[in-house]
Amino acid sequence: MFDKVFISYAKEDYVFAEKLYDFLAENNFKPWLDKKNLLPGQEWDFEIKKGLRDANYVILLLSDNSVQKRGYVQREFKIALKYYEEKLEDDIYLIPIKINKCDVPDLL
Repeated sequence: MFDKVFISYAKEDYVFAEKLYDFLAENNFKPWLDKKNLLPGQEWDFEIKKGLRDANYVILLLSDNSVQKRGYVQREFKIALKYYEEKLEDDIYLIPIKINKCDVPDLL
């Protein structure tokens, strides 16, 4: 069984997210990244929520882009936090990774 890993990122950080995706795939994980997993015609909002819900782990790529940006990346963070509430206290689910100097959001 492969561990499913959802990667949440700001579009400006796509190059880093793609390298992480490739690294995880090469190391027997099943990563989920919108530009790799969404197919034309799919309902992207539904598929992203499904990807978050089905993931064993969610990597939140924190950068000056993602933490200061309004938009879907913030929504992904909040959806992931809602799913985290359903986990056991000692479950590892959210994995925030700072990819450059930035403030960590209070909600994390």
